[in-house]
Amino acid sequence: MRLVELVHAAVHGDDAELRALLGPDDLVHYAPELHLGVVVRQQEAGQAVTIALCGQGAPPSATLEVPPSFRITEVRHQDGELRLLTEDGRVARGTPHRFRDVQLVPAEFNPRYREQCVDVLTTAHLRPEETEYAERRAGDRTVLVDLDSAHPERARELEPRLAGLLDRFAALERAALELVSTGIVGGPEEREPFIAAFRAVSLRVYLSGDFELHLSELEKGSHLLHDYWITVVHLADGTPVDFYADA
Repeated sequence: MRLVELVHAAVHGDDAELRALLGPDDLVHYAPELHLGVVVRQQEAGQAVTIALCGQGAPPSATLEVPPSFRITEVRHQDGELRLLTEDGRVARGTPHRFRDVQLVPAEFNPRYREQCVDVLTTAHLRPEETEYAERRAGDRTVLVDLDSAHPERARELEPRLAGLLDRFAALERAALELVSTGIVGGPEEREPFIAAFRAVSLRVYLSGDFELHLSELEKGSHLLHDYWITVVHLADGTPVDFYADA
């Protein structure tokens, strides 16, 4: 978060702290007219790319880690688009909002993380400015679903996966609740009442095919603050790997 704040300051004319933080091989690019700043930092196993969107009401900034095979050597902007140029001639491009933060399973749980970051960057120009939830049937209930940031072709590719997840929705819900209850509730005898207090109400499928379930309390305020829910992150094979409270 501190790096993003420094990029914001740099875009608005004060880059002293950011310059002091960066190494000689790091890349930095500002586009004040696009309310955008980009930092590419060198890492042992590749690069970390921070794309900070600085305008009022801008979506969350993105930080992605890419492997050495996708080495970025130049950052520029042209015709209202951000362009990231790689050593082997590839170009990742798109309007600033298309480089907003895209959901991925964190690297600590995800061996494909860097590969997925490359996919996020190289398909940015295809990504819609925003996506919306839609209602779908999952067994005997209606749930909300979202194909997070998926462009039309990827949405078509993800549709069979989404249908399969909806078919398995009850089992996925149970596995998610067991992970959460194990992490939050004290003893085994308290887990079933906790599990019974929640219901999965929505599903977001990532570009990668990984996904998250959103768990809501049946009686608000019993275990969470009002207007909070629990997000449970899953790998594409249905394994729940992480969870956090969200609002």
